[in-house]
Amino acid sequence: MKVEIINRKKLLEMIKDDWFNEEYHAVISFYRKNEKPFVLSGCKATVLRVNVDDDINIFASSFLDHSDQDEVVAKFIMDSLLKNKTIYCQCLDGKTYSAACAAAIYEYFLGIGLMVFADKDYHPDRLMFNKIYYALREARVFMSTEQINSILPLNRQIDERTLISQIMQKIKQIHNEHRYFDVKEYIIITSDGIWHYFMFDHETAVRRFLEKYTDDQVVYARLGLCDINDLLGFDCQDFWGAVSYDIDSESGLKYNYNHYQAYLWIINDLLRKYKVTGRDVYV
Repeated sequence: MKVEIINRKKLLEMIKDDWFNEEYHAVISFYRKNEKPFVLSGCKATVLRVNVDDDINIFASSFLDHSDQDEVVAKFIMDSLLKNKTIYCQCLDGKTYSAACAAAIYEYFLGIGLMVFADKDYHPDRLMFNKIYYALREARVFMSTEQINSILPLNRQIDERTLISQIMQKIKQIHNEHRYFDVKEYIIITSDGIWHYFMFDHETAVRRFLEKYTDDQVVYARLGLCDINDLLGFDCQDFWGAVSYDIDSESGLKYNYNHYQAYLWIINDLLRKYKVTGRDVYV
């Protein structure tokens, strides 16, 4: 996987030098409302133009909101990576929107987005980072494990059954040790099409669930945790100082609680993917 951050001047130079090839390169070009989009007709890469409004961002005023453009950007990124293309993220100065886009890609796939935020040469737009990061999470729902693993390095590849087994083992451990206040919630989808949702200390409900279902009947699992570091051994870049973490069997990634609301984007997609027909909710 190769992602580069460039500014407008660099992009124009590369076009002039006939650098790009559609088979190997993809460009995501961000421009602001007061900028005139420049001509990219000579660019032989696959190009996506993204119009960003500085006052009311076209990505929405909050990363909790959802827009069609989020999906377009995420799909473009996924398609480009599946074709093993180098992605060039470009904005006017090569420091804000383009850096945020690259950071989101690096964080989602490799867990190293913090390196862009830590680089004094860049000033990634946090809103843009959040929007693209969670759009990638949503896009992942519609990809097969084989597809996503073709993008990920070996040490990040996903084994959903192993993840489900680990999460279920941790749920059983918390239940057996009566450590319910370590938990924000469980979300579990079973093969009979039921979406199970438990919050905090519903001991009886959790016990009944564990008596009724085996791990093999679980097709999706998510565990929300409070103040437990490295519980399952996954890395998490904590940008905003959050104190609780979540992990799910779709992504194999840990992410902090400040981003939890954006997870609501994904729930409806999960319900469709796993053909959920009923709900078992304890709050």
